[in-house]
Amino acid sequence: IQDLLKHIGLEDKAGHYPHQLSGGQQHRVALARALAPSPKILLLDEPFAHLDPDSRVRLRRDTLQLIREEGVTALMVTHDASEALQMGDTIVLMDASAQIRQQGTPHDLYHHPVDQFAALALGDMNLLKATSDGREIRSCLGRFAVDTNKTGSILAGFRPYDLHIDPQPSEVMGKIEHVLCTGPQDQLLLTLNCGEGVQAVVPHDHHYQPGDQVSVRANPERIHVFEAD
Repeated sequence: IQDLLKHIGLEDKAGHYPHQLSGGQQHRVALARALAPSPKILLLDEPFAHLDPDSRVRLRRDTLQLIREEGVTALMVTHDASEALQMGDTIVLMDASAQIRQQGTPHDLYHHPVDQFAALALGDMNLLKATSDGREIRSCLGRFAVDTNKTGSILAGFRPYDLHIDPQPSEVMGKIEHVLCTGPQDQLLLTLNCGEGVQAVVPHDHHYQPGDQVSVRANPERIHVFEAD
């Protein structure tokens, strides 16, 4: 136990009662107690849900480091997409009926979602009405070459990071409705000239303002094609 307490930086708290520890310290003690018997599998059920945002980020990192150093296989249940992406080696995405919708690495699930559910479960996704003939899709963002078995009415998906915004006019224009500061980046909410709304993420130093007219271009390598509802 003493070695684990030292490992989590709480060797000087060995004689303290739970009420004398902070929430983060209590979490680390609980993790040390769970690891003390050297389990083959560690089950974590929403382990960070009760923590404030700063503590949550720090303890995710500390927990992941400790689990890897101890060489323990961990199965974690979470409803937090960023938590799953940051901590998982493999993600099993389930719906409300406990049906598995997709399984794979965080990179695979985020960049190659199999359907709308998977796409939206792990982050924002712009979904635009479009048509497909199997080789090309047509949407209000333009035409894009694809190779898909989905034809007719479909939804074209683009992550906010995969939309490029430029102040120079082009064929596809959009009006910035809102600018949300997220720190080093701004989230732009736009209405395209076809009337559909999209989100885009840009560096904060671009200084876009609500009301600005900008051109909108999608990364053709990052298009997702989904069945229409």
